[in-house]
Amino acid sequence: MEENLLNILPAIAVRGIIPIPNNEFRIEVGRDISLKALEVAEKKFNNDIILLVQKNPLDIEITDNDVEMVGVIAKITLKLKMPNNNYKVKFKVIERINVVKFETLKPYFMVEYSEFKTIHDNIEDELALLRFVMTEVTANAQTVLNTPEEVQRVVQSGVTSEVVCDVISFYLKSSINKYKYLSEQIFTKRLNYILEDVNHEKQIAEIENKINADVKKSIDESQKEYYLREKMKAIQNELGDKARHDEEIEKLR
Repeated sequence: MEENLLNILPAIAVRGIIPIPNNEFRIEVGRDISLKALEVAEKKFNNDIILLVQKNPLDIEITDNDVEMVGVIAKITLKLKMPNNNYKVKFKVIERINVVKFETLKPYFMVEYSEFKTIHDNIEDELALLRFVMTEVTANAQTVLNTPEEVQRVVQSGVTSEVVCDVISFYLKSSINKYKYLSEQIFTKRLNYILEDVNHEKQIAEIENKINADVKKSIDESQKEYYLREKMKAIQNELGDKARHDEEIEKLR
């Protein structure tokens, strides 16, 4: 990202996803206010844009009161026009920022921002927590992550602890207040959030497994009862046929 001396960039609000640094994602952009911001970012700001988190994803018309005040700077890396005239856009998320104020709201958001600083309060605690996080996530990858292979690839590439935390939190299946991973300044708290969400997903998986086991048991018992009923019918029919056969033999005598 080129240095922006004025700390001002066009911005769009995103819905249904929390943009976390050190990750890439694609979304469909269709609101006029967002399309104008994309165009300005491409023409005047070297594809740099601010992504803001919309508080209520169901809102269509939004103002500065409808977005969170911690966002990210992202790079537009791909933009494809769709048949419905919306655009499929790929973003590479660079860094967190604090919104200072909105310079303009129409025809698109223009935001003044300041640096967001991550606080590293205790390095030893961070290392211990990070090891615990890695152990838990690795042991339960299929249960707690949406794309375990991507997380494994990034982690094995020798990145920093912040990158590891950002990537894991982005790919966590848990959707409980993911904004906390974006807005939390204290790094150890982010790591603890991961452990809490991993534990939550494990509990959900246990409940789902129990439900599946109970359903399977119920189905197996129903199938067993059906088999026994059909077997009894077959035996009764066989006995009935034998009785009729014996009667015919008796008549012939």
